[in-house]
Amino acid sequence: MREVALISSQLNISAKKASSIQMENFVRQILKVGIQLKSDFSHNSLNTKDVFQMPNVNILNDYIKLTAEATVKNLLLFFKEKFISLEMDSGTVNKLTAIHFVLTIPDSVVVKPFLYDLVKNINFDSLRYSNDAHRILNELLDQKIYICAIIVDNLRSQTNFFE
Repeated sequence: MREVALISSQLNISAKKASSIQMENFVRQILKVGIQLKSDFSHNSLNTKDVFQMPNVNILNDYIKLTAEATVKNLLLFFKEKFISLEMDSGTVNKLTAIHFVLTIPDSVVVKPFLYDLVKNINFDSLRYSNDAHRILNELLDQKIYICAIIVDNLRSQTNFFE
């Protein structure tokens, strides 16, 4: 447990998270991997340089994607069966043209605005905006997230979505 406490402090993980069931499951999984490595290499000494190599870019990208999906899934639990505001905006930041979909719970001090989706927008036309907005609305409703307000600018491509 000393090592878990040390790594938690180095990674700035709170004591509550470090002692959570998820951390316990993670430690158990690491122990299982260690036991499996020892049994697979029982006659050899384990050299960490041989065992732990940098993953290739595809594996790292897959890991990042899976982590992001799990994070979104867990964060959406905060929004489930609550009335939320959906903020939609399109714009350009550093030459990236995108449509932003942000979820907020009105008057919540616990849950901060959450970027639900960011869609690259090539044409900035109302059809693309409308299709993405409908997709987002359907996804949220399927997850029992209720929209009480939709916030948009006064741009025609955004207001056309409602027609």
